[in-house]
Amino acid sequence: GLGADTMAGESLRKGLRLPGDPHAIRKAFFMRHAGVAKWHEACQRRSRDRPAEARTALGRRVLFSQGANTWQRFSGLVGTAINGGSEDLVKSAAVRMAGQLPGTARLVGLTAQAICVECEEPDAESVERTMESAWHEALQSLRPPAGP
Repeated sequence: GLGADTMAGESLRKGLRLPGDPHAIRKAFFMRHAGVAKWHEACQRRSRDRPAEARTALGRRVLFSQGANTWQRFSGLVGTAINGGSEDLVKSAAVRMAGQLPGTARLVGLTAQAICVECEEPDAESVERTMESAWHEALQSLRPPAGP
C-alpha cells in the first residue's frame, strides 16, 4: 500500500528514478490490475470500520493495537493477506515435511520465506523430493476451492 509520494521517495532512496509522474504510474498500475484495485478499496473500507484483527489464509489472527489508526489497520489488512499467506505456506510445508524427512535429515531453520533442512549427502535426493512434495501439498491446501 505505498502512496505515490512514498513510492517516489523509496525509489530515490534506493537510487532508482521512476520513469514518470509517480501519481500517474500508481494510477496506471491500478487500472491495469483492476482486481488489486478492488481489493485495496475493500481493505480501505474495512479499515475505516476499525477491525480488531486481520486473518491469514489459514485463519491465523493478527491483532491490531487498540490505538491503531485507519492507515495502520489498512496496512495490516493488506500486509497480513500477502505476508501472512506466505508465512502460512512456509509453516504448513514445514509441519508436513517434519514427520516425513528421511534418514539423517532434520529441520534446522525457518524464516518467513524459507525452510532449511540439514542431512547427510546420501539422503539429499530423498530430502529434496520430500521437501518438494511438502511445498506442493501446502500450496494446494491454500488454494481457494474451484468455483461452479
